[in-house]
Amino acid sequence: MSAAWAGSSAGIIVIGVCAVLLHQAGRHGHRLPGPAHPWLYRVLIFGMFLGGDSVALTALGSYPLSALSWASSAFGPGRHDVLVIVAVLLLALTVTGTAFVPAFTFAMTALALPFVAYLAGGALRSLDYWLPVVQWSAGISHWIGG
Repeated sequence: MSAAWAGSSAGIIVIGVCAVLLHQAGRHGHRLPGPAHPWLYRVLIFGMFLGGDSVALTALGSYPLSALSWASSAFGPGRHDVLVIVAVLLLALTVTGTAFVPAFTFAMTALALPFVAYLAGGALRSLDYWLPVVQWSAGISHWIGG
């Protein structure tokens, strides 16, 4: 159980570090060379996605997922369809925004994407499993002794 909380803590730390670096890149990014600035944003957006994915996969993720599941029950029997549409639109927004206009806004959508994908389930949930987050969480769990 402590290993799951350690994985959640690692995800929160990654999210915090990326958020601080995104803020600093917004304030001091003009000092970077021109081509480096968008790539720094892209790396930090990917870091936010990895942090959100790590939280969604571990113990801490069960709380927002259960709250989101409860809130989405207001849609009635078609809620799964609505979640799939929202998840696909959020994925498209995150990918196109990161590719063409990397900014802090798309970091927030990248952070929310794993939670919506897990609620939608099915093929959208398996999109995250090609990332090394699952292996990293298992490695942290094994390292802690869980």
